[in-house]
Amino acid sequence: MELRHFRYFVAVAEELHFGRAAQRLHVSQPPLSQQIRQLEDELGVRLFDRTTQRVTLTEAGRALLPQARAVIAQAEGAVRIARAAARGEVQRLELAFVVTLDHGLVSKVMAAFHKRHPRVSIGLTQLNSVEQIAALRDGRIDAGFVRMPLEHRGVECELIARDAFVVALPAAHPMASRRRVELARLASDPFVMLEASQHPRFHATTLDVCRRAGFAPHVVQESDRLQNLVVMVAGGMGVALLPDTMTAFRSPGVVFRRLAGEAGEAILETGIIYRRGIRPPMVDAFLASVRSYVAQRAKAKRR
Repeated sequence: MELRHFRYFVAVAEELHFGRAAQRLHVSQPPLSQQIRQLEDELGVRLFDRTTQRVTLTEAGRALLPQARAVIAQAEGAVRIARAAARGEVQRLELAFVVTLDHGLVSKVMAAFHKRHPRVSIGLTQLNSVEQIAALRDGRIDAGFVRMPLEHRGVECELIARDAFVVALPAAHPMASRRRVELARLASDPFVMLEASQHPRFHATTLDVCRRAGFAPHVVQESDRLQNLVVMVAGGMGVALLPDTMTAFRSPGVVFRRLAGEAGEAILETGIIYRRGIRPPMVDAFLASVRSYVAQRAKAKRR
């Protein structure tokens, strides 16, 4: 099976007439008919119903048509990328991330990709998970880093990292001197949290962790940024549950403590999303870099 088989098939499927398809392809009709028969023989299915009056697609033909178009588009995209690279032209990859992620992970993945593909320019946009799905569907981004779980038709999501929760406490808090904090002991404390509208996955997971500890948190203030929550904690407005990667964000008047018991086993999962099916080669190259980094990170942790 060769690319020309798909080109011939698409032409006939769109024209529904062998003569017009042959003219469009600048070939004579007998070789075109022969190529279609070869494709049908190789696939083991009939793609067209032919009569002396008309040509129609079979169910198998209708199913193949979008896939054949995608194969042709992929091949043409690969040719454009190769020629652009030969000319020294810069390509661009559009990525997005949610604010609750480990920025160190994102920067390391991008650095690894840039090392392999120095001529590719990367655009980075902060979007929540819902906004990323829309941007991916509309073609405004090529891939995105999100909090899981996340399921959406036409979108693939791969797990790439897991983070534990820590609690951020004012330095003067009675529990600040402990190495680990029982979350249930904070049931009467005011909480500051991320806005549910902007960070639905993180917000829902945080509430679930508290519920498992036997209480619903009394939320007194919300923000759209994790760093703002740390500032609020420093100001004595409340306590906050944060990803353990936030311990690198030092702020006077705040201490970070790991959680004891079941709450200490709660996990925040990070994933990368991308369009299902055939993608531009550069997107697949970026995904390969992500998977390579994840594998190296997992290997280093086992040592």
